[in-house]
Parts: sequence; structure tokens; C-alpha cells
Amino acid sequence: MAIPRIHWLITGLILGVLGPAIGVASIVADLGWGLWILALAASGLALVCALSGTRISTVIGFVAAGGLVAAGVLVVGVPPALPPGTHALPAFMPPTEDRDDVTEIGRDDDLLVIMDSERSAVIGYSLDGELTWSSEDGYAGGFRYAVHAGDSVLTYPAGGGGGGPVVSLSTATGQTQWSVELGEAIPVAANEDVIVLADRERVRAVDRDSGDQRWEMAGDIAASTEGSGHHDAFRWTAHADWIVVGDRERNQYQVLDARTGVPAADLNPEEFSVFDWAIAGDTLITFAFDDQQRVAVGTALRGGEGWQTEVDNFTTSVFYEPVGTDLRIATSTRVQWLDSASGELTTVEPPAGWTIPRHAHVNVDGTRTLLVVDRGSDGGVLGYGLLDSRTGELREVDGPYGEDPRVSGVTPSGTLVSLPYRDAVGEQHERLVLVSDPS
Repeated sequence: MAIPRIHWLITGLILGVLGPAIGVASIVADLGWGLWILALAASGLALVCALSGTRISTVIGFVAAGGLVAAGVLVVGVPPALPPGTHALPAFMPPTEDRDDVTEIGRDDDLLVIMDSERSAVIGYSLDGELTWSSEDGYAGGFRYAVHAGDSVLTYPAGGGGGGPVVSLSTATGQTQWSVELGEAIPVAANEDVIVLADRERVRAVDRDSGDQRWEMAGDIAASTEGSGHHDAFRWTAHADWIVVGDRERNQYQVLDARTGVPAADLNPEEFSVFDWAIAGDTLITFAFDDQQRVAVGTALRGGEGWQTEVDNFTTSVFYEPVGTDLRIATSTRVQWLDSASGELTTVEPPAGWTIPRHAHVNVDGTRTLLVVDRGSDGGVLGYGLLDSRTGELREVDGPYGEDPRVSGVTPSGTLVSLPYRDAVGEQHERLVLVSDPS
């Protein structure tokens, strides 16, 4: 092999020193992909210079340089291994010039539905990024809000009445199922048969398939599944067989069958020392004190025996929510499950040292998996984990994903978790994973 000219050797030597130095600096100091690519290019050119004695050796140099660059990109670009028991969903971002123009409405195991204000349309994509359908009907009258109701998507005027109709689209095809003018009423709950809509004066239900009105009554919506002290009364609930309607000024309410509007039970929070209540399955659950002991009281909404169960006298912040047909009551250190039919109480505790942050489940209804935190004696975060709130099984989230994981949603098959991480050169990424519920 011919010896490269001296100036090529000197250039190669300089680049051979600079390339690795820049590469190490980009990793150690998180300087990003730009400098990492520059480091790879410099190292590749150093190889070309060092092997430039003949045409063949020069070709070998270019091939080696290309391999070096490709390997460097792959080594840094490959995402780290996922926590056990999770699997990644396809990384897909709908095409747009401004991410603020795109709002995710919902997703299931096969489809992502978004609202794109730039294109003035509601759009369905497969999870691998293929355009499935697009509907301009769902954007009728200008900017709108939208909710995901399982096999349908509902859009409604952003400013209340006068902005256009409530529109129902098929989640699978985007086909318009119905479009109805409903004044200022917005969707608040749904089940397999009806969509419930409300404003501050009236509540009504329309047929899920046709949009025809099923029933209507005067009254103020309170909630569908949980006490109004915990959530906005107009918060969307994708599956609710019961709703609570009444008079806020008198603090008197009734639990109604969402399908028929027929009252099933009275709810007067002022009767109780603790103004908490929830609906799980077909049971209204209220909380009160029996002497000095806090109790949960179950009232059957479809007939049957009621029940009363002693629960903890919580001295710390507590949150509760229906999950399936049972009620989950959680503090920072334990989870209790109330069987809505029998009142049987079971307790699940995270492993020692792990706590449930108060914000872990906000606006994410029905997730079996909860985010938990391991804190040191000074209160600092030592690590995160994903807790199966039914069994107490813990999956630790550490390494690159251990900085800011969060529960972000729920699908029919499990809990969605967002895992932000930084790659070797400091660039920020995020992976969406599914923690599957046991079948």
C-alpha cells in the first residue's frame, strides 16, 4: 500500500484527535446531535486521510468512514431498553408545521384521533402513522372541542351555543353519524346507549347512534361518577351508567339512570360529615362518620341490599375513583379497594419507601397502574416506579427513563405511560408505552 502524502497524514492526525475529543465532549456535556455528527464526520475524514495512499485504500477509507458514522448514529440513536412488563407504541407525530395546531382527542389499541386546526379537520391515524380518515364535518363552524367516546368521537363548539352543532363521528371510519344543534349543552358522559349533555340549567340524553333525544330535565349536572369536590362537574366521563343532577343552591341531588333519566336515589351531601361520594358499578357510595369511625355506605341503585364498611380515618390527602366496577381509595402510602356490590374492603400497600404522589392520576380515569415515587429522608426523589394497584407489583423505572415518567392515559387493554429520556448526547426524546392489564 502506498504511503499517503504528508499533508494528508497531518490532516488525518489532527482530525483523528479532534473527532474523538468532540465526541467525548458532546456525550459528557450533553452538547447534542449537531456536535456528535461533527465528531463522527471528523473521525471519518481522519480515516479517509490515513488510507488515501492509493485509489483502493481511499475507497476502503471512505467505506470505513461511512461505517463509523453509521455506527455512531445507531449507537446514540437506539432507545434504551424499556422497563419490564411494558411495550412501546409506535412513535408517531401527525405531520404539521406547528405542534400547537394538533390536539390529541383519544386513542385505542389501533387508532389515534386528533384535531388539526391548521387543516380544520378531525383526523384518524393508525398508530404506525397511516392516514385512516379525515372529517371536516367534525370541525364545522370553526374551532371546536372534542371528546373520545369509544367507538365514536364527539365535537362541539368551543364557545358554547351559537358556534355550531354537536357532531358525532365514527372512530373507525370518520363517517358523520349525526349532527344536532343543542344550544350551549356540551357532552359530559356516555354509555353504550346514550350521550348525556348538559349546561347549567338542563340535562339531556340523546341516542348514541341517531342523536335523537331520549330524555330531558331541568337541573344542574353535578358529576357522573365522582363527587364534585374532586373534579369539575363537566369533566368528560367516557362510560357512565349513572349521573347526578340537582340544585346546587339547595345542595340537593338525585342519581339518575343515564339511559332513561329515571331517579334511582337521593343524594344530599349536607347530611354527612364528610361530603365525599362516588358511583362504582351500580352502587352509590357515600362517606360519613359512625361515632368517631369513618364509614363507607353503599346504596344499591338497581335494587338489592345496601352495606356499610369501616374505612380508614384518613389524616392525609386522599383521592378516590371508580376503576371497573369497584372504588379505589388511595392515600400516599396505601390503596384500598371497595367491592361495590358487597362492600368488601381489601388493602394494597406499595413496597416500603414508595409513595403515591397526589398528582399521579389527575385527569386519567380508570388506570390500573399508578406512578409511585421512592423518596429519600430529605424528601428528594430517588426513583420512580409503576405500581399495579390491584396486586402491589412494582416495576421500577430507572436509568434513562428515571427522571420524569408519568401516567398519560388508558386504553381498553391497559395504562399508557410517557417515558421522557435523554440520549447519550443530551437530546430529549419521549416514548409512549403500554402497561397491559392482566387478562
